Amino acid sequence: MQNSKLWRLFSVLRLEERRCFLDFVASPYFNRRSETLRLLEVLLPFQKEAPGKTFLFEKVFPGMPYNDHRLRQTMSFLSKLLLDFLAYETFKGDGVEKERLLGIALHKRRVADLGETVLADAKALLYALPARNVDFHECTYRLGLVSYRLAFDHVEPGAAVVQELSDQLDTAFLARKLWQACFLWSHQSVSNTAYHYGLLPQIMAFLEKNGLPEAPAIATYYHCFKALSEPEEASHFERFLTIILEKNSAFPDEELRDLYVLALNFCIRQNNAGNPAYHRAQFELYREGMAKGYFISEGYLPRTTYLNAVTSALVVGAYEWAEQFTDHYRSQLQTGYRQALWRFNHARLAHARRNSGQALELLREVDVRDLMLQLAVKTLQIKIFYELGAFDLLESHLQALHTFIRRKKELGYHRNNYLNLIRLLRLRLELPTLDRSAKKSWLAQVEATGELAEREWLLAQT
Repeated sequence: MQNSKLWRLFSVLRLEERRCFLDFVASPYFNRRSETLRLLEVLLPFQKEAPGKTFLFEKVFPGMPYNDHRLRQTMSFLSKLLLDFLAYETFKGDGVEKERLLGIALHKRRVADLGETVLADAKALLYALPARNVDFHECTYRLGLVSYRLAFDHVEPGAAVVQELSDQLDTAFLARKLWQACFLWSHQSVSNTAYHYGLLPQIMAFLEKNGLPEAPAIATYYHCFKALSEPEEASHFERFLTIILEKNSAFPDEELRDLYVLALNFCIRQNNAGNPAYHRAQFELYREGMAKGYFISEGYLPRTTYLNAVTSALVVGAYEWAEQFTDHYRSQLQTGYRQALWRFNHARLAHARRNSGQALELLREVDVRDLMLQLAVKTLQIKIFYELGAFDLLESHLQALHTFIRRKKELGYHRNNYLNLIRLLRLRLELPTLDRSAKKSWLAQVEATGELAEREWLLAQT
């Protein structure tokens, strides 16, 4: 029972949802099976651990010999009701979509005048919402299409109505296509997968010839895609950043989180490629995003965000913010990673404040599970050993890191970042102490290497 579909669905319901679901199952409109209602009543008191199947059968079918097939069938009926309940709750909470579907129902029943009233209410609901994102434009078009069909029942729609519907479709399509293109590009950059972008070249040419429409959803994702695909043209990222930091009321919080992630990934890739101009923007995105709660999901902060935000703060010297952030959000990490990540962030702070002994002590106590955290721990140890002049330990750790990277095929573009770090650090160790020309040549190699972890740290080792 613990791993059954029914329990997996039921166990995530809040107390209020369980009560509503009981009313749902008790209604003969939705359910006429008394054993299904009894099964739910038995399950209601259970929270984390599911009852055994034998116990359930005895309660639901008292006095009958155990029949696994009958119990599984009843569980299946209740699972289906629970899925229907979740769908109904979602539908009930979307007033605009509910009114749109009602308009369709009235259209089918040939009462167009009532349908038009319903559609007017739906449009009022939609325009009262602050969002003007892609979903808004798609919903506007769907409502317009139902209005057109209702009007067509009793009068030929005027040219203005037909044109407006066409314009709504263009806006919705352009916005959605640009939205999709941004996420294709972002995924392509980390997965080494080549995607086909369909009509995107023609869309970009159309927009560049005719100008961007006023819709924020189009301008935002247009500048986002241009920044991702043409990073050398800084104006696109600057415009994209301005929209999401200062003019973001057009987007709901969950979409703003996605936009922040797109912007952060752009900054990270630019920094890794040797363009430090984006460090400050990256830090501001983390600081602003955390202040507004964009990165918290169901009460938890992703461990990558916890690490990357501190990395960004350390690079720009915001040590106090990094320390406060590390301690404040410790409790919002998943339990299994909480202690290790907290210790690692404090180890990095100790290193930044030139307390290498404390940093190494903290690193020894980090229980490493995450692949990227393993890389980060090994890299910080290497930096400390170099700075301390412990070259025997350094060589041992460089070799261990090289072997580790070669074995981990799933590292993606991170693989070359760290292999280049190892190669360049070994070259630095081989340089004659007083040979300025050799050092200058080595620095040029560091600057010219496209994919490189810890570039700024290497450049400082002169």
